[in-house]
Amino acid sequence: MPRVRWLEPDPAVLGSPFYVMDAVDGEVPSEVPSYHVVGWVNEAPVERRARAWWNGVEAMARVHAVDWRALGLGFLGEPAPGTGPIDPAARLLQRYLGWVCEDGPPQPTLEGGSHGCEPTPSRPGGWRCAGATRACPT
Repeated sequence: MPRVRWLEPDPAVLGSPFYVMDAVDGEVPSEVPSYHVVGWVNEAPVERRARAWWNGVEAMARVHAVDWRALGLGFLGEPAPGTGPIDPAARLLQRYLGWVCEDGPPQPTLEGGSHGCEPTPSRPGGWRCAGATRACPT
């Protein structure tokens, strides 16, 4: 687990509180071109890809098991009443894609994961991902 170096609670610095952690050794799959097409994930034997997948699942399980309140992470926020836990992440992804698509290269993996994600009025606080739109205009 990387060591946390510092916490900046002032949202004026980057728009919200944030923290900085040490880097962790390892390989990160590329975004462009997609790791499904080229790179170490694509070229790895099935056993290594399976191990990488399970490592990711196990890491997510450990993160979800953390008592974030006991660790003093309340500053990261909690979904507002009537919203789901995915709402803040989906809004952040939409803002990020808007920024990336403005000047950057295509982000096929991010775009693919956000197709059609939008608030669903019929389910207050709910999101649906219909796969009907592109995140970046072509």
